[in-house]
Amino acid sequence: MNKHCSALLALSFWLALGLGLPGQVTAGQQLQKINEEGQVTVGFDSNAPFVYMDASRKLTGFEVELAEAIAKELGVKAKLRPSKQDNLVASLINGYSAFGSKRIDLIIGKWTVTDDYKENFDFSTPYIVFGIQALTMKKNAGMIKSDTDLNGKKIGIYQYTIYSTANAPQAIIKTYDDPAVMYHDLSNGVIDIVLEKRFDAIQVVNAHVHPKDMFSDRKYETNWGFDPLSDLALSGELLSRQEVGIALRKGEPELQVAVNQAIERLRTDGTLKKISEKYFNADVTQ
Repeated sequence: MNKHCSALLALSFWLALGLGLPGQVTAGQQLQKINEEGQVTVGFDSNAPFVYMDASRKLTGFEVELAEAIAKELGVKAKLRPSKQDNLVASLINGYSAFGSKRIDLIIGKWTVTDDYKENFDFSTPYIVFGIQALTMKKNAGMIKSDTDLNGKKIGIYQYTIYSTANAPQAIIKTYDDPAVMYHDLSNGVIDIVLEKRFDAIQVVNAHVHPKDMFSDRKYETNWGFDPLSDLALSGELLSRQEVGIALRKGEPELQVAVNQAIERLRTDGTLKKISEKYFNADVTQ
């Protein structure tokens, strides 16, 4: 585990001492405690559009609405607790952190369900899916349907985007350290396709602020001769998949089942898709 390694190492010292903190929840009783208190405390470590403050200084975003919807399905209220990753991890695993942070029942924080993470947390069923998405000019949107369609194509990849082209050995890869140059080359036919992380790709196409700030200088529109935020399109399905789940403290099977059932109901009645489309203009839940 890389993302939370420092937090877990620090926490292991306190756990090794068998630290018992006032109010700590006994393993296996977390759902009962949630029902008694009438609220589920949800931690976040995300940014916009997953979690952010709106104009009225109210916490909102995809994960906030998801937390509120899950709480409603559980029959309780959602208590929202954005915090630093270290505090969230400690509060979730130990019931309370070594520094007295209050209990976190769930963490919704874009954590992919991997074997490393599962050593330290239990997870809900996936609620969104990360992965690699192909981007083309809108006129070429049908170019890529699967990774085998990458064969023979000139592909641009930003230097921090990791993707294996093992299924497309004849693809011609060009790596960029400047995303603006990469999209300039796409617009001028130097490359055919750009491979992006799913949420970066969605933000580009939907004209949200790009995480890499590649469009912060609007002069690119003039230089490119087109509006990059409207002339690009997502092409085909995801070329790789990483499922994302809600993190739970280990040893809480009743809570895990309850959260899984809540997610399934939200998926079945269309709520999950509706929340996704509100913030991403796309269904990223599958």
